[in-house]
Amino acid sequence: MIQRVAIVGAGTMGAGIAQLCAQSGFSVKVHDPMPAALAALPAKLKKSFDSAVLKGKLSTQQAERAYHSVSAIADISDLTGADLVIEAAPELLALKQDLFEKLSAICPDALLATNTSSLSVKDIMARASGKERTLGVHFFNPPVAMKLVEVIRTGDTAP
Repeated sequence: MIQRVAIVGAGTMGAGIAQLCAQSGFSVKVHDPMPAALAALPAKLKKSFDSAVLKGKLSTQQAERAYHSVSAIADISDLTGADLVIEAAPELLALKQDLFEKLSAICPDALLATNTSSLSVKDIMARASGKERTLGVHFFNPPVAMKLVEVIRTGDTAP
């Protein structure tokens, strides 16, 4: 059962995926190696949750609860304990491979997912351990508005 979600990347897609997960009742940790991106996350989320309230998509209580279920995490090793990790880093193969090599060790029981839109999921996961728990989950932008997620399996992904 998935209860704790980790997002790697606090940019547009990462923040949107974090908001969607939080609105769905999950506890969410967001990591970004760029301190400025991580520092901007709370304001970005607050603005988006406030907009959802104004549009009548969330109540004030739902928005507050979701907002407070997201934590900005400076150290990637603090993502341990996640049930699902979703990477939303820039589309650079070497960067994503490095991330999943680390994440597969930090979160040895988690599902490991990339939000790539252009790279091979199998190539991204080449250095990850536990390839049976790897997959692609391509969210469309903006994640909170688009009710579509493309799920990509590799030959190694378990059913």
